[in-house]
Amino acid sequence: MNNNYVMVVDDDSYSTELYNVIMESSPYKSYFRSEEDAVKALDDLKYLDLNEPGMFPVYILLDLNMPEINGLEFIKIFRETFPDRISSTSFIITTSSVRTKDKNDALSFDCVKDLIIKPIPANYIEQLIINGINADSDPQA
Repeated sequence: MNNNYVMVVDDDSYSTELYNVIMESSPYKSYFRSEEDAVKALDDLKYLDLNEPGMFPVYILLDLNMPEINGLEFIKIFRETFPDRISSTSFIITTSSVRTKDKNDALSFDCVKDLIIKPIPANYIEQLIINGINADSDPQA
């Protein structure tokens, strides 16, 4: 059974709407959720952890620069709030910044698996889900 859920947290409404439109036509749309507010995303994760643990995201695509809580602060709060989930959750930082310091800061966290300069490729989210399905169905994986 696949539980390769993906969450996007990005304060840019244009980006989140684009991800939603792309995933709406995907057969994997039920594995995807997005949130424009980082605080709300943390609340959503708390709900999932308590009520629907099988739907907790394996991948969180996280905007680096957001108001209220930036991406790196989000990860710190996530580690404190979900200590049992940090080893099974991979963060992929998305940003429009090309600063080396931003990349180094983000990649200094073990749970950050990649940093992608926006815009992310149209099929990127779906590929994360599909790769998880293939890994789950392949006993050699």
